[in-house]
Amino acid sequence: KGLGVLFGGRRLGKSSLLSQIEREENATPGRQAVFFSVDSVDVKNHVYGAWQSLYRALVSRSIIQPMEKLPSQWVAIRDWVEQELVKSQSLKALYLLIDEADSLMACELNLKKSDPSFVRSLSQMVDSIASSCQVRLVFAGLHNTARMASDENSPFGKSKPISLRPYSTPDDMHRGLRLITKPLAAMGYLFGPGSEDLPLRIMSVCNYYPAFIQMYCKRLVEWLQNARQNNKPPIYITERDLDAVENHGSLLADLRDKFELNLNLDKRYKIITLILADIYYSDVAEGSYEGLTSSEIAEFCEMMGGRHFDNTGPGVYEALLDEMCKLNVIERVGNRYVLRNFNIAMMMGDAERVKTLIEEIAKAPPDAARNHGERRVA
Repeated sequence: KGLGVLFGGRRLGKSSLLSQIEREENATPGRQAVFFSVDSVDVKNHVYGAWQSLYRALVSRSIIQPMEKLPSQWVAIRDWVEQELVKSQSLKALYLLIDEADSLMACELNLKKSDPSFVRSLSQMVDSIASSCQVRLVFAGLHNTARMASDENSPFGKSKPISLRPYSTPDDMHRGLRLITKPLAAMGYLFGPGSEDLPLRIMSVCNYYPAFIQMYCKRLVEWLQNARQNNKPPIYITERDLDAVENHGSLLADLRDKFELNLNLDKRYKIITLILADIYYSDVAEGSYEGLTSSEIAEFCEMMGGRHFDNTGPGVYEALLDEMCKLNVIERVGNRYVLRNFNIAMMMGDAERVKTLIEEIAKAPPDAARNHGERRVA
């Protein structure tokens, strides 16, 4: 309850969820929630930058009073924030909803135990004022936030991690169907007899991502309005309408580009995805698809991945695969890993394009920054 960590791929609604929490908490007397981003924090002095962002967010909501002059040391900012929160007579509970935390978490992951830490110093402040004000922290981010939550020795070791995923359960599927059908019906567009499965097709093409579904439906509405002319509602959506949306314009390319934002977080994610897509195309041609074990993936990566996997220790592959599961790119079935669904292979391209991409990325230079958990060499 004191520390929550929200992670998942891009475009899954992390920011929207934090914004909703802020609205709901601020409607309750004695409770406040502050939603702010730390994506612009200077990584060269991240502890000071993060405390500065927190201070400014609290001042902008009139939760604390401003200082006459902002000090140059983060400790002084932290002490002022602590003092002001303790002084407040009306504030009994405070949510700090810290969004876009991935760059900040990358800095925290590389700290030595003796280095100053924003997360550690913030947690210590929260504990020290608990008798005056209950402060709950929520950090939201991508792969570095997931890595931080997985590290038992980090300040997130006792946190409650929550992974946002695309629609997957039966209840999720009903929510996804409502996301498609209700707004369209309100505009007079219906899925008529014989077209009841079309919303499921939309969800599948969009890889079950809510934000992608909204993007698809926006293009669909534009198409329907152009084709509507003087027809009065109800107007029934047909398979030809979906064909037109998918085959004309840049929708599928835009969906692919946005999906690849997750893979570009770490070039190794992209290589593993391409390898699994290559295996998918080969296996499907032979009538089956079983994916690969982690050791098989390691062998392919070292054979096809260029320098991207230099100095990658034995346990790092498992960590990378776990992160990719949390980012909803792959899933584990028994002791094997497969793409979460066949549309991911299609988003990467056809079989020929996948092979070309593997060759291209193998020639590219590896990421300059080393990743947490990677084996170091002298």
